[in-house]
Amino acid sequence: MLNVAHATPIDPEIENLLLKAERTDHLIKSIVKQIELMILQPDPISRIVNNVSQFVDPGAVELKGKKNLSILGDLLLQYGDLMAHDTPQYSSLSGMSSAFKLMDQKWAEVSAEVSIRVIAELKKISHVEYANIVKSKSELLTTRVDMDYYKNQFYNGSSDPEVQVKCAELTSSFEVQSAKLKELLIDFCGELTETKVATCLEKMIDLLKEAHGHFQKILSF
Repeated sequence: MLNVAHATPIDPEIENLLLKAERTDHLIKSIVKQIELMILQPDPISRIVNNVSQFVDPGAVELKGKKNLSILGDLLLQYGDLMAHDTPQYSSLSGMSSAFKLMDQKWAEVSAEVSIRVIAELKKISHVEYANIVKSKSELLTTRVDMDYYKNQFYNGSSDPEVQVKCAELTSSFEVQSAKLKELLIDFCGELTETKVATCLEKMIDLLKEAHGHFQKILSF
């Protein structure tokens, strides 16, 4: 909460919106993380290695090894090489091996599209829009501290004309910044952000539907 003892109170609507904005940002970040776990980094070992690399060196390039389906495809083909190649069993294993590798290729394409068209857009909401709210809130709190300092001097009988001028200037700034913060919060907590999130998730569903259809064709060998 913004209010502290003996400080000029903040508009209660702003305080309520700040709480909602914080919760909204947390949920969006949680959704992004879950999409990354589910689609971009389904292999837990690769995920751990990449997370450690990013922690040690934020500029590190993500490791891109073979995915699980491609590895399975290679193993099936190796197993098939142990048997005669003119048998139905070998033909089936060969078909499955190729299918798994094609599915991996398609999933890599889907992952790249989800990363660009879904995750990057959702992250913008937190990294840009919510960051603006945090910055605006910080500016408002700083202005309030300064304003209350000069107000206290004025109410304590200071005869310095600069004190009265500063009180008026900072009070005006406080009101302007409050209005700006409220506007940002209303946009972030309302239909604007809801539409952006829904649009991103609809894009992901469309990509997954398209991949599902592609997988069905691949598996009809």
